[in-house]
Amino acid sequence: MVKRTVHRKKSQGATAGKRAGKTSTAHEEAARWTCAFDGDSSLAVVRAGISGHKLRIIDVHTGVQRSEFSAGAGSKIRCVAWGHQAKTGGSAQQQLVALGMHDGRVLLYSPARNAVVRTLEGAHASTPVASVACVGAGVFSLDAAGVLAQWDAGSGALAQQIKTALADAAALLVSADGLRAAVASHRIELWDLAKKSKVHAWPGHTAPVHSLLWSADETALVSAAQSDRHVHVWDATAHNATQPLAVLNADSEVAHMDVSPGGS
Repeated sequence: MVKRTVHRKKSQGATAGKRAGKTSTAHEEAARWTCAFDGDSSLAVVRAGISGHKLRIIDVHTGVQRSEFSAGAGSKIRCVAWGHQAKTGGSAQQQLVALGMHDGRVLLYSPARNAVVRTLEGAHASTPVASVACVGAGVFSLDAAGVLAQWDAGSGALAQQIKTALADAAALLVSADGLRAAVASHRIELWDLAKKSKVHAWPGHTAPVHSLLWSADETALVSAAQSDRHVHVWDATAHNATQPLAVLNADSEVAHMDVSPGGS
């Protein structure tokens, strides 16, 4: 490898600094874009546009765009999650995409109908929705002020609302049975949704958590944070533990993570 030393004039440094500032701003904007897979068939991608944020549904096998939804001028989609809703008078289900909006609403979008079929509002006022999740017939949303809401996807009714008091909340994870939820900012909290009570809290990370995952059997939580190269594994069954089960050290900042289906 050839090592090069580059000498720049002060004016060049100032210009580079301005460019770096613009790049940083662009990076921050890009970080607001989000996407989610529905199994191995569809991809929901949110991108910023001149007329506001747009959601595109893409067939992952062909690359063909199936549908597109525009949030409208000035509207921002903060997060997305795939879910399903039973059709009226039958057991068949239709795909839905839950969209967490910057203005506190949650929109349920149907790719098949290319339309928003329900708007969930009232739980978050105008606080930005930081994360959404769909489990069974339930839609869960968490706003930046730490308010956790559970909705009925069929009726759009607010089933319950929990004020976690977690400041700058950024991540939400719901168990497969819909009975437990993990919420995170810098710290991570585990909640019993039936009792509306906090089960446990972990110190988490020094930066905001951007990813939360269950282990395959949901006995452990895996977390990653912004500008952090450490992935933490937490015991979700030991409610008196304060230290992680394991810390995985990456070579650089962790941008994305996943857990194998077998849990190994």
